[in-house]
Amino acid sequence: MASQHDPFSIQGKPRTKKARRVPGFGLQAFDDTEDITHDATSKNNYIPRRERFVHIVRNKKVLFFWIAMIVGVVAFEMRLVQLQIVQGAVHRSRAERNRLDVMRSIPARGIFFDRNGEVLAENIPHFRLIAGPSFFNRNQEDLARDINSLSNILDQDPEEILANVEKYENNTTNIVLIDGLTQQQAVDFSLMEHDEQTLWLDAGQRRFYPEGPLQSHILGYVGSINAREWGRLEEGEHDYTQIDTIGKTGLEQEYESILRGLVGKKYLEVDATGVEHEIISEERAQAGLNMTLSIDNALQEHLYNQILETHGPGVRAAAVALDPNTGAVRALVSVPSYDNNLFSSGITTEQYRTLTENKNLPLFNRAISAQYPSGSTIKPVVSLAALEEEIVTPATRFLSNGGIRIDRWFYPDWQAGGHGMTNVTKAIAESVNTYYYMVGGGYEDFTGLGVARITDYFREFGMGSPLGLDIEGEAAGFLPSKNWKLKEKGEPWYVGDTYHLAIGQGDLLVTPLQVAAFTATVANGGTLYTPYLAENMFHGGGEIVWTQQPEGSRVPVKKSHIDTVRFGMRSTVLNGTAKSFQFLPLDVAAKTGTAQVGGDLETHAWFTAFAPYENPEIVIALIVENGGEGSVAAAPIVYNTLQWFAENRLQED
Repeated sequence: MASQHDPFSIQGKPRTKKARRVPGFGLQAFDDTEDITHDATSKNNYIPRRERFVHIVRNKKVLFFWIAMIVGVVAFEMRLVQLQIVQGAVHRSRAERNRLDVMRSIPARGIFFDRNGEVLAENIPHFRLIAGPSFFNRNQEDLARDINSLSNILDQDPEEILANVEKYENNTTNIVLIDGLTQQQAVDFSLMEHDEQTLWLDAGQRRFYPEGPLQSHILGYVGSINAREWGRLEEGEHDYTQIDTIGKTGLEQEYESILRGLVGKKYLEVDATGVEHEIISEERAQAGLNMTLSIDNALQEHLYNQILETHGPGVRAAAVALDPNTGAVRALVSVPSYDNNLFSSGITTEQYRTLTENKNLPLFNRAISAQYPSGSTIKPVVSLAALEEEIVTPATRFLSNGGIRIDRWFYPDWQAGGHGMTNVTKAIAESVNTYYYMVGGGYEDFTGLGVARITDYFREFGMGSPLGLDIEGEAAGFLPSKNWKLKEKGEPWYVGDTYHLAIGQGDLLVTPLQVAAFTATVANGGTLYTPYLAENMFHGGGEIVWTQQPEGSRVPVKKSHIDTVRFGMRSTVLNGTAKSFQFLPLDVAAKTGTAQVGGDLETHAWFTAFAPYENPEIVIALIVENGGEGSVAAAPIVYNTLQWFAENRLQED
């Protein structure tokens, strides 16, 4: 008799098992009902589907099998979604790259010319040895073979080459293994047995600067892309690789995208072994645009050599020459300088250390980045402010008897005993301090301009902010104020501070470019021009595609007042501190300057001038650091340069 507790026994008969497919599961299971005689009308004859499922679940092996199957199917589907949808574009791109090989063609970089057609930067043949990622991850036998071969070609110790290779052991991109092979070394390498998929020769071009140190602060240089630059490039759209070169400083950096041109690309179909079959498409390289600069190379050379010949190789100086009618920079000299060819050809660690450890800072562009007290070169601008604000008229005179005393403080003239009765013309010509103490800070019952109005006019003439020259590194200079002094020094502003400001001392700082710019503004009758270096851009065939348009703004000063100040600067030559300039073959207007720097250091020597007086064509501003008196240390250099200019560049009527 069947057990009453056996759910799979019906009407006392034992079970006969017959395999069948259980609906909804798709695998064989056992159904105990199919060969059993039963009463179709009896409720006990029906075994519910749930109970049949429970029976299946009791079979643990089947259960685990099904769970594994379900998990596998879900994982497979999720992976398909990831590959086809989420990462579909990436894998399609990889598949395309496996089918296509891209050959890049670097275009010729644009050439720099000076305004007279002299070449300032050009391209010369250059060979580099490029190593792919697979070069660093080969068996030791093949690597040793290549290193020994390279050692013979380069005449270099194999250990040195190996040390360079080991730096890139886990590299995943192409790198420049050897930069600057000679033509013979390049030929020898082409005959060397090697895997062209791992090591190859790049026959390209290298930047060459014929003038070297003479133009290095203007042109800058190009060099290999470093990690910081590469990170910046990756943030935006670009067409560089890590073995390309890029403009690092100067005009090379400022106009990189224009000079570089467009990279050429040839798309080749390859098979699984990398063998090329046919060209799919091609984008031809387009050479970069050439550029004509506003620089007069011969004038630049003359100024540069005059500084060195006058003061020797240890001098620190800067000079700027402008066309006062456009803002075009004719010369931009910073001494000492450096040879930018060192960087374009691959500077060594020792060479770089020599430059950076030089106390005279040859890499520093003094002409636009150095900031100095202006000394008396600022007095023409203070004169214009006083005239425009009606503090004085051209006829107003003050007595200069050696200086001004306030309590225990004495503010001297540079000339012992003073200059006598002085109006604005004489004040500029003889650089009379007492006059500027009076119009700047006032004295007793006479009210002067005050610091706020003085600095307002300084701003109008381009001080206190960069002028906008088209290379990086231009300093803003500095204009002090009452609030600044109280905040930074914890002291109130005294009248003595205004006296110092009015003669270009104290906390006032300017750049040589700014001195040239405000001198040019006086010279041309009141327009402050934005200085520039790029004159035009043109294709290799000579077609000009862009020309510089001078930009200027009028300063808020009456023409009659500018005429008065211009005459004061002319009087500097006629009967003031620059009388020697009367012997030049052109009429010159000028202003000397001697700026104190504190301590035991010698004063900075300034000189700024424009010529010809009636129709100015050139402005020159020069500073010799710690050179002494402006009329002694700086004036002779400007004198000789204007002599050269009159003989070689002055336009004939």
